[in-house]
Amino acid sequence: MLVSLLPLLSCALPQDFNGDAYQDLAVGVPYEDIDDVLFDTGAVTVVYGGPGQPAFPGVQHWTQDTAGVLGDAARTDDFGFALSYGDYNGDGYDDLAVGIPSDELPGLVGAGSIQVLYGSPGGLAAAGSQLWTQDAPGLGSAAESYDAFGGVLASGDFNGDGRADLAIGLPYEDEGSLYDAGAVQVLYGGPGGLSAAASQYWTQDSPGIPGHAETPDRFGWALGAGDFNRDGFLDLAIGVRYEGVGSALAAGAVHVLYGGASGLAAAGNQLWHQESPGVPGDAAEYEYFGSALAAGDFNGDGAADLAVGATADRVGIHAAGGVSVLHGGVAGLSALGSQLWNQDSPGLRDLAEGADGFGGALAAGDFDGNGWEDLAIGAPGEGLGVRFSVGAVTVLFGRSSGLDAAGSRFLHQNLPRVPDSGDNHDSFGHALAALDLDGDGLDDLAVGAPGEKLTHVQQGTVTLIFGGARPFRRLSQATPGIPGDPDSGNSFGFSFPR
Repeated sequence: MLVSLLPLLSCALPQDFNGDAYQDLAVGVPYEDIDDVLFDTGAVTVVYGGPGQPAFPGVQHWTQDTAGVLGDAARTDDFGFALSYGDYNGDGYDDLAVGIPSDELPGLVGAGSIQVLYGSPGGLAAAGSQLWTQDAPGLGSAAESYDAFGGVLASGDFNGDGRADLAIGLPYEDEGSLYDAGAVQVLYGGPGGLSAAASQYWTQDSPGIPGHAETPDRFGWALGAGDFNRDGFLDLAIGVRYEGVGSALAAGAVHVLYGGASGLAAAGNQLWHQESPGVPGDAAEYEYFGSALAAGDFNGDGAADLAVGATADRVGIHAAGGVSVLHGGVAGLSALGSQLWNQDSPGLRDLAEGADGFGGALAAGDFDGNGWEDLAIGAPGEGLGVRFSVGAVTVLFGRSSGLDAAGSRFLHQNLPRVPDSGDNHDSFGHALAALDLDGDGLDDLAVGAPGEKLTHVQQGTVTLIFGGARPFRRLSQATPGIPGDPDSGNSFGFSFPR
């Protein structure tokens, strides 16, 4: 039974857009069509929490054609591909950043943009919204075709001013002649919301950053924030999915930048991979260490620890995926006591198989209410029986010594309490989120299955696994009260805020 799931994905702030003390759920639907003409334009559905159940009467449906939203809806924009939340203007209401990575700018295909909707007593509102592109004055680079600005987002208060800041991963950013070397842009919050003032632009060629930019490292593939050194400032972990380690191509790596009063800094930064001293496992070609990141205090010492997904980590003969855990402390992340988990680890359910994608999505929270953070791990490629890419979620529980397999859970759509059943390409566990929708003090787990079929049409669903004994609930665009057109290929549940 999953209970008390406290979000610590990328931002320690609550996900409450209307300030009513109930957390709210935003769901990315990046391949939503508009009027059956604008294909894959994208949308975001917001379900507002309330007593007893999600308050469907207050649900919102956002697209680039929504009144007051900046920009224009166009084909294949992918509005909602990535989401992030935080109180960027410090007014007590959380705000929502919406990534539009395929947004076309004049003469530039797939340059990308980000829409920011600000919270209010009435929930998210278009008033005062912002539209960011890389051509905004003060940013570190100019917009180019296929940069996919907005495809990776994470929020956290990196400078400790009480307002959330927004980190933007640009894994397809070119650095000179180095294509897809990658970069990270950081916008800082303020009384007027996100601003380019004091913004930062990071690459692997930034002064003080170890290593150097290469084709195609894809620095910024994944982002995750947490206070790894317990100093009150959030820090930023940056996945470099295709980083070579020695002679191993695309073994993957993670950079960590530490926060302070002036924001993120290169001083004291760290570079981690599976050949780092004390990190279990071995770096091998195409293991993709750094594909997914999540922060959580798994051993209860007050410092966030970092879970790192390597979606093709070798387990015997299989590229099944694994998750490494580095523990935080006053000196920051350390390999001391680090762990490596895969589906062949003792005490875990099921077995490691090729293309499971174990570690493709991660979420940290106190699932059992004992004060230690636990870890939910998505394996969207998991096969069940004769069916493939059905998907599953494994839950490991925190203890004073860190994550433990004792009592671990293996969740999938063929369990009696989970609505529907698993089918090919459902990808259950592609996205994970944690929040207390019903305000009972027990946090709930949202699991995205963007390939889920309804009436033989691939539309996507979200399964809500409530804390306590409440029945699980499935949401889709065919659910009464949920807006949107349940068309084929919409991918409802593709993303949740981080």
